[in-house]
Amino acid sequence: MLYDKELDIETSGQISGQWNIEATKQVAFIGIDGASVVSSDTIMVDGAVDARASASQHFICPFIPSLISQVPAYCNRAEAGSTIDMTVANVRTTTSDRFVMPSADHPVELNHDIRVSELITDVPSVGFASAYLDVLIQEARWGPDISSFDLKERIEFSEETSAEGAITLFDKLMHYESGIIR
Repeated sequence: MLYDKELDIETSGQISGQWNIEATKQVAFIGIDGASVVSSDTIMVDGAVDARASASQHFICPFIPSLISQVPAYCNRAEAGSTIDMTVANVRTTTSDRFVMPSADHPVELNHDIRVSELITDVPSVGFASAYLDVLIQEARWGPDISSFDLKERIEFSEETSAEGAITLFDKLMHYESGIIR
Protein backbone atom coordinates (compact mmCIF):
# COMPACT_ATOMS: atom_id res chain seq x y z
CA MET A 1 0.00 0.00 0.00
CA LEU A 2 1.09 3.54 -0.79
CA TYR A 3 -0.65 6.38 1.05
CA ASP A 4 0.51 9.97 0.67
CA LYS A 5 -1.41 13.00 1.95
CA GLU A 6 -0.52 16.68 2.01
CA LEU A 7 -2.59 19.25 3.92
CA ASP A 8 -2.01 23.00 4.04
CA ILE A 9 -4.17 25.39 6.08
CA GLU A 10 -3.86 29.16 5.89
CA THR A 11 -6.05 31.45 8.03
CA SER A 12 -5.17 34.79 6.43
CA GLY A 13 -7.15 36.41 3.61
CA GLN A 14 -6.46 34.74 0.27
CA ILE A 15 -6.93 36.20 -3.21
CA SER A 16 -8.23 34.31 -6.25
CA GLY A 17 -5.95 31.36 -7.05
CA GLN A 18 -4.87 31.00 -3.39
CA TRP A 19 -6.52 28.78 -0.77
CA ASN A 20 -7.29 28.60 2.93
CA ILE A 21 -7.38 24.79 2.74
CA GLU A 22 -5.48 22.60 0.26
CA ALA A 23 -5.35 18.82 0.50
CA THR A 24 -4.00 16.17 -1.87
CA LYS A 25 -4.23 12.42 -1.26
CA GLN A 26 -2.77 9.58 -3.31
CA VAL A 27 -3.61 5.93 -2.56
CA ALA A 28 -2.22 2.87 -4.36
CA PHE A 29 -3.37 -0.47 -2.95
CA ILE A 30 -3.51 -4.17 -3.78
CA GLY A 31 -5.61 -6.24 -1.38
CA ILE A 32 -4.45 -9.71 -0.40
CA ASP A 33 -6.78 -12.40 1.02
CA GLY A 34 -9.89 -10.23 0.68
CA ALA A 35 -8.38 -7.01 2.07
CA SER A 36 -9.77 -3.68 0.90
CA VAL A 37 -9.08 -0.01 1.39
CA VAL A 38 -11.89 2.36 2.44
CA SER A 39 -11.40 6.11 2.40
CA SER A 40 -13.51 9.26 2.18
CA ASP A 41 -12.97 13.00 1.88
CA THR A 42 -15.43 15.83 2.57
CA ILE A 43 -15.05 19.60 2.27
CA MET A 44 -17.71 22.20 3.09
CA VAL A 45 -17.99 25.96 2.94
CA ASP A 46 -20.83 28.16 4.09
CA GLY A 47 -21.48 31.82 4.54
CA ALA A 48 -24.25 34.04 5.85
CA VAL A 49 -24.74 37.80 5.91
CA ASP A 50 -27.62 39.89 7.22
CA ALA A 51 -29.07 42.40 4.77
CA ARG A 52 -28.07 45.93 5.62
CA ALA A 53 -27.76 49.38 4.17
CA SER A 54 -24.15 50.30 3.80
CA ALA A 55 -22.21 53.31 2.68
CA SER A 56 -18.88 51.64 3.29
CA GLN A 57 -18.82 48.64 0.95
CA HIS A 58 -16.04 49.41 -1.53
CA PHE A 59 -15.23 47.29 -4.58
CA ILE A 60 -12.36 47.51 -7.02
CA CYS A 61 -14.24 45.84 -9.91
CA PRO A 62 -15.03 48.31 -12.75
CA PHE A 63 -18.35 46.57 -13.55
CA ILE A 64 -20.10 47.56 -10.33
CA PRO A 65 -20.22 50.92 -8.59
CA SER A 66 -17.19 51.59 -6.43
CA LEU A 67 -19.61 52.17 -3.56
CA ILE A 68 -22.87 50.23 -3.13
CA SER A 69 -25.74 51.20 -0.87
CA GLN A 70 -27.07 47.70 -0.04
CA VAL A 71 -25.54 44.36 0.78
CA PRO A 72 -28.23 41.69 0.30
CA ALA A 73 -28.78 38.93 2.84
CA TYR A 74 -27.66 35.45 1.89
CA CYS A 75 -27.07 32.05 3.44
CA ASN A 76 -25.18 29.69 1.14
CA ARG A 77 -23.67 26.26 1.72
CA ALA A 78 -21.69 23.90 -0.51
CA GLU A 79 -20.33 20.46 0.32
CA ALA A 80 -18.34 18.07 -1.87
CA GLY A 81 -16.83 14.70 -1.17
CA SER A 82 -15.85 11.27 -2.36
CA THR A 83 -15.65 7.71 -1.05
CA ILE A 84 -13.83 4.58 -2.17
CA ASP A 85 -14.08 0.94 -1.10
CA MET A 86 -11.63 -1.03 -3.26
CA THR A 87 -9.57 -4.21 -3.38
CA VAL A 88 -7.24 -2.74 -6.03
CA ALA A 89 -6.87 1.03 -6.10
CA ASN A 90 -5.05 3.87 -7.73
CA VAL A 91 -6.83 6.98 -6.43
CA ARG A 92 -5.95 10.67 -6.21
CA THR A 93 -8.10 13.38 -4.59
CA THR A 94 -7.40 17.10 -4.58
CA THR A 95 -9.38 19.56 -2.50
CA SER A 96 -9.19 23.33 -2.11
CA ASP A 97 -11.32 25.91 -0.35
CA ARG A 98 -11.12 29.71 -0.03
CA PHE A 99 -13.37 31.36 2.55
CA VAL A 100 -11.25 34.18 4.04
CA MET A 101 -10.63 36.96 1.52
CA PRO A 102 -9.04 40.40 1.87
CA SER A 103 -11.96 42.00 -0.03
CA ALA A 104 -15.24 41.20 -1.79
CA ASP A 105 -13.34 41.22 -5.08
CA HIS A 106 -12.47 37.55 -4.49
CA PRO A 107 -15.25 34.92 -4.33
CA VAL A 108 -15.71 32.07 -1.90
CA GLU A 109 -14.58 28.96 -3.76
CA LEU A 110 -14.64 25.19 -3.21
CA ASN A 111 -13.07 22.48 -5.40
CA HIS A 112 -12.96 18.72 -4.98
CA ASP A 113 -11.63 16.34 -7.61
CA ILE A 114 -11.26 12.56 -7.61
CA ARG A 115 -9.48 10.41 -10.16
CA VAL A 116 -9.53 6.59 -10.04
CA SER A 117 -7.41 4.96 -12.74
CA GLU A 118 -5.56 1.76 -13.59
CA LEU A 119 -2.95 0.67 -11.05
CA ILE A 120 -0.63 -0.12 -13.96
CA THR A 121 -1.41 -0.60 -17.66
CA ASP A 122 -4.16 -3.21 -18.10
CA VAL A 123 -4.66 -3.62 -14.30
CA PRO A 124 -7.83 -1.66 -13.43
CA SER A 125 -8.78 -0.46 -9.99
CA VAL A 126 -11.47 -2.78 -8.55
CA GLY A 127 -14.28 -1.86 -6.20
CA PHE A 128 -16.57 1.11 -5.62
CA ALA A 129 -15.94 4.86 -6.05
CA SER A 130 -18.39 7.73 -5.68
CA ALA A 131 -18.34 11.52 -5.54
CA TYR A 132 -20.99 14.14 -4.76
CA LEU A 133 -21.70 17.86 -4.66
CA ASP A 134 -24.53 19.41 -2.59
CA VAL A 135 -25.30 23.15 -2.78
CA LEU A 136 -27.92 25.30 -1.04
CA ILE A 137 -28.22 28.96 -2.07
CA GLN A 138 -30.61 31.36 -0.31
CA GLU A 139 -30.56 35.05 -1.18
CA ALA A 140 -32.77 37.97 -0.22
CA ARG A 141 -33.45 41.55 -1.14
CA TRP A 142 -34.93 44.46 0.74
CA GLY A 143 -38.60 44.08 1.57
CA PRO A 144 -41.31 46.73 1.16
CA ASP A 145 -39.94 48.64 4.13
CA ILE A 146 -36.18 49.23 4.24
CA SER A 147 -35.87 47.66 7.72
CA SER A 148 -36.68 44.11 6.56
CA PHE A 149 -35.65 41.70 3.86
CA ASP A 150 -37.48 38.90 2.05
CA LEU A 151 -36.13 35.59 0.78
CA LYS A 152 -36.21 35.94 -3.00
CA GLU A 153 -34.17 32.97 -4.20
CA ARG A 154 -33.66 29.43 -2.98
CA ILE A 155 -31.73 26.97 -5.11
CA GLU A 156 -30.87 23.45 -4.05
CA PHE A 157 -28.56 21.27 -6.09
CA SER A 158 -27.47 17.73 -5.32
CA GLU A 159 -25.55 15.36 -7.57
CA GLU A 160 -23.76 12.05 -7.04
CA THR A 161 -21.82 9.88 -9.46
CA SER A 162 -20.47 6.40 -8.79
CA ALA A 163 -18.70 3.51 -10.49
CA GLU A 164 -18.41 -0.11 -9.37
CA GLY A 165 -16.44 -3.09 -10.64
CA ALA A 166 -13.26 -2.95 -12.74
CA ILE A 167 -12.54 0.78 -13.14
CA THR A 168 -10.09 1.96 -15.77
CA LEU A 169 -11.04 5.63 -15.33
CA PHE A 170 -13.39 7.50 -13.00
CA ASP A 171 -12.60 11.21 -13.10
CA LYS A 172 -14.83 13.86 -11.51
CA LEU A 173 -14.13 17.57 -11.04
CA MET A 174 -16.45 19.61 -8.78
CA HIS A 175 -16.42 23.39 -8.37
CA TYR A 176 -18.51 25.92 -6.41
CA GLU A 177 -18.02 29.68 -6.49
CA SER A 178 -20.01 32.45 -4.80
CA GLY A 179 -19.31 36.16 -4.67
CA ILE A 180 -20.46 39.60 -5.61
CA ILE A 181 -17.89 39.65 -8.39
CA ARG A 182 -17.48 36.57 -10.62
